[in-house]
Amino acid sequence: MANASTAAKQDGGAAQDASSSFPLLNTAEILPVLGELGLTISAEDIAKPTLAVTTKVFMAFLDSLSGSNQEWIEERAKMVNQLDYREIYPDGLYWRIFYRELNELLIASQVRDFAFSDIARPQTKRFKRQLSALVNFWRFKQDRMTEFVEIANEEIERETRRDNLLQQVELKRARIAEIKAQREAEREAVLALRAQNQAGKDVLMQLKLEQKKLMDRMEQLRKEKQELLQRQTDLHYQIQLAITDIRKLSGRTVTSPKKLKGSLDQMHEQLVSAKKDMAADEQTARALESKRDVLMGLESELKACITLLESLEVEKNRIAKERNMRDKVQEAIEQCQTDIRDADTVASQVTRQISSASDRQQRLKKAYDDKRAAYKAKMESTNAALLDLNRRKAEMMEKAKAKNRETAALEAEFDRLQEEYQAFCNERMQERNSICALAEFYMVSIARARHIDFDE
Repeated sequence: MANASTAAKQDGGAAQDASSSFPLLNTAEILPVLGELGLTISAEDIAKPTLAVTTKVFMAFLDSLSGSNQEWIEERAKMVNQLDYREIYPDGLYWRIFYRELNELLIASQVRDFAFSDIARPQTKRFKRQLSALVNFWRFKQDRMTEFVEIANEEIERETRRDNLLQQVELKRARIAEIKAQREAEREAVLALRAQNQAGKDVLMQLKLEQKKLMDRMEQLRKEKQELLQRQTDLHYQIQLAITDIRKLSGRTVTSPKKLKGSLDQMHEQLVSAKKDMAADEQTARALESKRDVLMGLESELKACITLLESLEVEKNRIAKERNMRDKVQEAIEQCQTDIRDADTVASQVTRQISSASDRQQRLKKAYDDKRAAYKAKMESTNAALLDLNRRKAEMMEKAKAKNRETAALEAEFDRLQEEYQAFCNERMQERNSICALAEFYMVSIARARHIDFDE
């Protein structure tokens, strides 16, 4: 059956040569590729392939294209040491794994008629065709290795950029959380400052109103002071004139006592009137002095109010600066939120890409797990069948040994019976010969006695 299957695959390979999906190469085109793989293969080795040549060449292509080397196969072939009667097939599992891996590689290389006889008993035409497929596959891999490396590097850069974006998002989230916490912590202080600012504004407005009233009152008092000072100056001038007139009159010669008395009376009246006016002026001056003291107190209070207004203005500027800082922080928060939204968008895109890649990986992993489970189940069933076969083989061996012993006994008995039969046959032959001789003697004697012609 194996020979028939191999022959059928080889016939199918002959039919496939006419419609191969890869170019058939000559020996001169194959040898440089084998040299790049580190093999010292000659044209004669390809023209007359042997088991050692095919094993070396196929193992090199397995190592280069699928990553399965001799150590990998031997590691899995060590499972045979766990089975019973492993001395019966010391290399069987190794060659089975080697054939399976090589068959999958050749199927991927568009060679679907590979058989184990192509390893053990290779044919030149089929070996060159298989090498052409593997060389074509190897060139295909080499041509796309640069693109694969670029894609792998882009994927690494994308993952690095994604990690950086996620890190930036986390940092910005932490910064926003810190700013929010700071704002929450400063909310009471800001509200207190706002209330204090509003109270300061109210006090400032009241002080401005009072300042306006005081300034109006001070302006009015200044005008009154100017008028009083002018009146005082006029009075002093009139007093000086009166004193001058008195001095002039005192220096004159008194010509008439009546006129002099009249003049004196008139001057006395003027003096009394001037004294009254002076007393009134002094009273007015004292009132103005008291008003001046009041104005000085008001001026000191006004200076204190101006100082308070300046401090309020400084506080107002500080509050304005804090508002500007708050606005800048708000703008920074809004910018951070915008950046976070952009980063979230990029992160969502990266997450979708990662999700699709993860789904693909999960599908591949599931397919791999299913295939692995199928292989494991197949291996377990094979091991179970092998164990059952070993058990049945042991039973058959025991039965065979018993049958051999029974056969040996039967052969001994047969030999004995055959010897007895031979002895019996010999005895019977002797009896027959003696009987025949006696009968012949009797026949001759009777014929002679009766004078019968008898041909001896």
